[in-house]
Amino acid sequence: MRLHVPALLAISLALASCGQPVNQPVNQPVVGLPAPTAPTPVLEADTGADSLDSQGLPSAGLASSTYGKPVSVKNGTLHAGDKALFPFGFYHVSWMSTPATRKRDMLELSAAGFNTMTASVINDDDDAHYGEFLDAAAQARMYVLSEGVLPGTLPKLVNKPAVLGWMVADDCNLQYTAAQVQARGDAVRALDPSHPTYAALFTSYDNSHPDFFGTTDMMGNMSYPVGPGDSIGSTYDMERLSVVNSQRSGSVPIANLQAFSWGTVPGHDTSARMPTPAEVYNMTYQAVGAGVKGVLYYTYLDSYNSVRRSPGVWEMVKSIVPELAKVSPVLLGAEPQFLDTNNGLIHATAWVYQGHTYLLLTNVSDTLAQPVYVPLNALKPSKLKPLFSGRVTSGVKLNGSVLGGTLAPLAANFYQIN
Repeated sequence: MRLHVPALLAISLALASCGQPVNQPVNQPVVGLPAPTAPTPVLEADTGADSLDSQGLPSAGLASSTYGKPVSVKNGTLHAGDKALFPFGFYHVSWMSTPATRKRDMLELSAAGFNTMTASVINDDDDAHYGEFLDAAAQARMYVLSEGVLPGTLPKLVNKPAVLGWMVADDCNLQYTAAQVQARGDAVRALDPSHPTYAALFTSYDNSHPDFFGTTDMMGNMSYPVGPGDSIGSTYDMERLSVVNSQRSGSVPIANLQAFSWGTVPGHDTSARMPTPAEVYNMTYQAVGAGVKGVLYYTYLDSYNSVRRSPGVWEMVKSIVPELAKVSPVLLGAEPQFLDTNNGLIHATAWVYQGHTYLLLTNVSDTLAQPVYVPLNALKPSKLKPLFSGRVTSGVKLNGSVLGGTLAPLAANFYQIN
């Protein structure tokens, strides 16, 4: 995932880069059906303490209490020991930096509360000392997906607590066949059968590359719409495809989300911009609502980008850490239910966890408020309680078993509803 180009250029540049297709359908409200009338508001959002708070679940940081326990994949979810793990962090294209920079950035990510990063070996000398980096990551309680470790070195690292797994192929559907990715994964499994393997690809609405799912234990799927011209709502579509294919294969779906500017990448439109903080927040919860089991942003650092050059985006992603720490038990411990909204620009996902129901609403329009009409009869809602202070905008209310009103552009609202 070094460089990423729009799909129209992917064929000619396939050996060097990959990207997000630009010709997929844009989500639109359902046409031909009468717009339902929003119900009369009767229940305002409750601001009291929610059940997640009362359960004493973590309010900040995603470091697992079982850090250092064996990492495995169970039922399409990562586990550290017996505890489910939601990896949340960044790509780090380390071979474009130095060992000192890689360690510095790892410590900064850990200090911000992230629990996972990718990292790569820089050269043969670095390979010989890579275990020292993993030891430093363990002290910071950071998990690492490593790339480029030489076969003679990898077996010496398998007992390092920081090892989350091994990245065996990047931009994989542009550079390899599914059989080749499988072979690369098998070669790593022969060296270390105790840790998961990981690869990353891009999909299109027309071809989700299902044959690649199952070639590794975890599969990353990219959504980088700001710049190539895709709608921001393509993130939900791409990650839903990834989740469906992962469920069929038993692999862990990881969202690779945009935190870089195409405009800094050579050969691309220099006017392309960085996503705004609101767009990054919205894309993150689109992916969560699609059912992913982890998020890695591209990128903390490569030769052309650093998220730290965009303070607004950096502060935004840091602010998401305690939110995901709070809801990750729900995301990992319950199956998502995808609800009908009668509006292609509004997505609604519910989870029933430990006797309570949680609802995520996202508006993928970046310009217009959208009508919300979500029947919740089967979920038996009794209240509308925002989970994250300061995030929820007004406009959505509960009338009996129906949720209605309007959702602001790029809003992503998480509620407890009973």
